[in-house]
Amino acid sequence: MIRIEDVIAKVSENRPNADIDLIRRAYLFSALHHRGQTRASGEPYLVHPIAVANILAEMRLDEVSVSTGLLHDVVEDTLVDIETIRSYFGDEITLLVDGLTKIANISDLSKEKQQAENVRKMVLAMTTDVRVVLIKLADRLHNMRTMQYLKPEKRERISQETLDIYAPIAHRLGMGKMRSELEDLAFQNLYPQEYKRLAIEVDARRPELEAALEKIQATITEKLIENEVPFVRAQGQNCGARLLGLVVRTLSASDAPDRQGHSRVRRSGSGTGRDQSGGERRPNPGDARPTQTQAAGRTRPRRPHG
Repeated sequence: MIRIEDVIAKVSENRPNADIDLIRRAYLFSALHHRGQTRASGEPYLVHPIAVANILAEMRLDEVSVSTGLLHDVVEDTLVDIETIRSYFGDEITLLVDGLTKIANISDLSKEKQQAENVRKMVLAMTTDVRVVLIKLADRLHNMRTMQYLKPEKRERISQETLDIYAPIAHRLGMGKMRSELEDLAFQNLYPQEYKRLAIEVDARRPELEAALEKIQATITEKLIENEVPFVRAQGQNCGARLLGLVVRTLSASDAPDRQGHSRVRRSGSGTGRDQSGGERRPNPGDARPTQTQAAGRTRPRRPHG
């Protein structure tokens, strides 16, 4: 279990001048008002805001974001109102908590309104302060990691919402690692059998893929050094996770079966005259075109109108 001291240690390491007292006050405030509440797992509810704060600390966000992570559910799930947050923590944290509280109400909307309303609020939140979206993504990520304690229908609804809304937003923000984990967890809940099959296939090919990736990396590194090009090494997922993430994104967008096991999309070349996107099928650039003489020979005279 993550402790608040673990979170503070990460913030202190990433931001030596951070206001650690703000984080401690937010933690005590959250602990006081979530006292007695439990999660579906039976754990104290405080486990969740601490985990969200930890994700934000790992993302190297500032102490205001980390403190908001500790407070993000206080207005929604307790008797505390937004003005109380303002009086204790000031306008900056209040703005973030208020934005998160508004986004949290989206799941209560009808399915028809949900996506448009969600995108609209997300865009508005971004224009005010992008940290609202980052904190919401961290909140969703921890909820997805602990989905096993929820009822199947709720897992399905949250997973579909994650695939439709939150993973694409993470992608647009350039957060590839978070996007991949959100998609992976959502796909695992929506299509457990397909996920297991893909995981087995990826694990079987992992040594081959990792060897190929290391070879490519060594070649690129050698050329960069040879030509005196400065570079840095970026940390990311291993190739097996990246491949599985790619398959997940492909299937979730097009080929994932519905609840009866049927494909959602008609394959191209099925005789419908349309491509997978629903538009008219485009001609193959390599197809031979008839000569002018051949075309003229096949042209039928038009019938006069009437």
